[in-house]
Amino acid sequence: MTIVKKSCLAFASVVLIAGVTATSDAATMFTDADGADSAITTAGNWDNGVPDNSGNAGTVTNFATTLAGEHDLDSKDITYIGTASLTGTSAGVKVEDSVTTFNDSSSWVQTGTIAIGRDAPGAGTTPAPTGVSILNINDNASVSMDADLKLSRAQNATLNQTGGSLNTGTSNSDQINIGNNNNGGVGTYVMSGGTATAGRMSIATNGSSFDFTLGSTGVLTILNSGVDYTSNFVDWINLGDITVGGSAASVSAFDITFTDGVSTSIQLAAAPIPEPSSLLLLIAGVSMTFAGRRK
Repeated sequence: MTIVKKSCLAFASVVLIAGVTATSDAATMFTDADGADSAITTAGNWDNGVPDNSGNAGTVTNFATTLAGEHDLDSKDITYIGTASLTGTSAGVKVEDSVTTFNDSSSWVQTGTIAIGRDAPGAGTTPAPTGVSILNINDNASVSMDADLKLSRAQNATLNQTGGSLNTGTSNSDQINIGNNNNGGVGTYVMSGGTATAGRMSIATNGSSFDFTLGSTGVLTILNSGVDYTSNFVDWINLGDITVGGSAASVSAFDITFTDGVSTSIQLAAAPIPEPSSLLLLIAGVSMTFAGRRK
């Protein structure tokens, strides 16, 4: 592990975003043909009706779309590609029974909180969380909100990030909340690339986790009003709530960097590079082994 603490008078943020472009074979394509709005809930804006999660998945290519209701994404599988965008004007959005994917340079900008897996399917009749809601962020895509990201409350939820960026609001009350002890939802944030930035973070103690995949290049940054957040990261690692490849790991597996007055970030530690002397000894050992076999 490397823990770095810095003091600075000025700070410039450069976000590196990368990923692997994915495509989607859609059952219904967004056309924006309605003429009255660009809402994802308007049937006339799709060539085969509004998407669902039972065989009529949707794809939006290079169109700007909107959502105005907090449940507009419920029970819909939609993939955004190219420069497509989704703008949410409701005071937050609650998403259940859905797979929402952002590829290429697509984006989602939401007013208020994004809550993935907020309510259990059939809320009021289903006694326990069932199913899962999924948010995927790939390539150079971005997802941002001016409040919290809540990943699972009463339905299990997963966020997969292979690239791009996720940003909550910047105050201490704007958090990445993973899982919910009171309502039973298990949240899993899986990061293999890209960046995630939040005011603060919480992880429920019900099997929820923030997981760096093996070889992940992703970086998680917590602002916390510029106050050191290192001890929080260390506690979650020791509790098995921040993991590597789905398994508990030691603190030494991570690099944690605190920049005084700015933020604290965590990422996987770089693989150690052998010292030249060690490398020469290794090569010599291999050579001697082969030489012995030739005799």
